[in-house]
Amino acid sequence: MPQQRLSRTTENQLGVFIEEGLIVHDGEEERKFLSRISACRLNVYCHVFRSAPAFAGDFRTGTNLGDVIKLYEFDRDLRLLVFDAIERIEINMRKQFSDCIMKEYGPFGHLEGRNFHPGFVNPHNSRRTSHSDWIERLRAKVSNPNTFDGIPICQLTEKMTFSLLIHGIIGMRQNDKGFIATRFTLRPHQIGLWLKALGLSRNICSHHGRLWNQKFTSLNNIHNREGKILDLLLIIGYLLQGIENCGRWKRSIEDLLLQIEENGEWNESIGLSDNWQEHAYWR
Repeated sequence: MPQQRLSRTTENQLGVFIEEGLIVHDGEEERKFLSRISACRLNVYCHVFRSAPAFAGDFRTGTNLGDVIKLYEFDRDLRLLVFDAIERIEINMRKQFSDCIMKEYGPFGHLEGRNFHPGFVNPHNSRRTSHSDWIERLRAKVSNPNTFDGIPICQLTEKMTFSLLIHGIIGMRQNDKGFIATRFTLRPHQIGLWLKALGLSRNICSHHGRLWNQKFTSLNNIHNREGKILDLLLIIGYLLQGIENCGRWKRSIEDLLLQIEENGEWNESIGLSDNWQEHAYWR
């Protein structure tokens, strides 16, 4: 992509887009939109409207700025819905992890490597282990590290980042992961794979990044051979319905996806197919 595309001011970026073949019906409205977000940010949503090679050429014939804005707003609405659901799943996962450690090993069971999977406590770098690295990262989250060993897991779980929570759950013994998996009628190995996808999408949402056509390799073969945003929505819906009534959230997702049902290219990028709502994870 030519660097000059990304070095323009708001005042002349619209003119650059027009030179590259973008149709602008109402320059004043589009100029106002461009004044709210950077050209670099909007350009990420322009890629799918550009010609080859590598979507770096001029805009395809017939593309107007309203199309780009529609995709941008769609992605924003998608992020808000996904982030809302992940918040509820994350809070519940914190409880499940804490409850399991407390029940099986006591309030300070997380401190002992023997309470985790052997792969989590086998040395990987000199004498360090994944468990010891995890503990040190947890210790850094405490305002006074000297008090760390006296903080029970029920309190510590609320201080750890989602990434540290996922790391801890993945490091659990198989039977302990089964404690959480059974709550959602899943196999133990699925919990780790699904949480990796939730962690990635949570980071994207919290940084207001592009979500709609992201790939999730840990969700391959959920619905699509290659994990796409629909696969993420399916597992979120499935996990959420194991926690609370999520009918309103699902309807909001379905209504949002209806906005793009006539765009075959977008549907393919998202992974939509006919009757996707009949998938076992969504019903």
